[in-house]
Amino acid sequence: MEPKGIGTTRVARCAECGFLFSSVNADNASVTVGRIGPAYAEVLRANSAVPWLRQRPSAKVWSPLEYATHMRNVLLLFARRIQVISRAEQPELEVMSHDDVVAAGDYNRLDPLTVAEEIRQAGRSLADVLAGLAPAGFARRGFRDGEERTVLEISQRAAHEAQHHLLDMARGLGRSTTVARPDQSR
Repeated sequence: MEPKGIGTTRVARCAECGFLFSSVNADNASVTVGRIGPAYAEVLRANSAVPWLRQRPSAKVWSPLEYATHMRNVLLLFARRIQVISRAEQPELEVMSHDDVVAAGDYNRLDPLTVAEEIRQAGRSLADVLAGLAPAGFARRGFRDGEERTVLEISQRAAHEAQHHLLDMARGLGRSTTVARPDQSR
């Protein structure tokens, strides 16, 4: 399940996954986000035949495949939000109930290799949107349920959710998995 407060609390560092929000900035956002899809695709390919990829550790915790598919949706949602912010002055942004979408999507029946390709494409799409922005574009803002979001904050949230949900997936798979940080090259 989506960690409560993940979308609304502004902190410097996530206490659970260690993500440092200031590690993503206008200069590296595209590269950082561009690493998300390949990192998830690698985990999905490596674990595509593992039965617990599709199993929830408990009723209130998503399976690793559900987390990956959720991340695909987040990347697509964030790309749409940034595109809207780039075209309109202070727009109201699309809101998505992630738990409802996961419940309706029957994600555990999806092919992990297909999801791997979709998340790779979604990450590339968001990275391309970010690469097309001038530095001033990262300060543009929109509103989600009345809460202000800048393009930079959306970029940081994308990178954070990626790292956080890879940790969630690793727990479900019983091993450690991380996304390369901005200062690491792949």
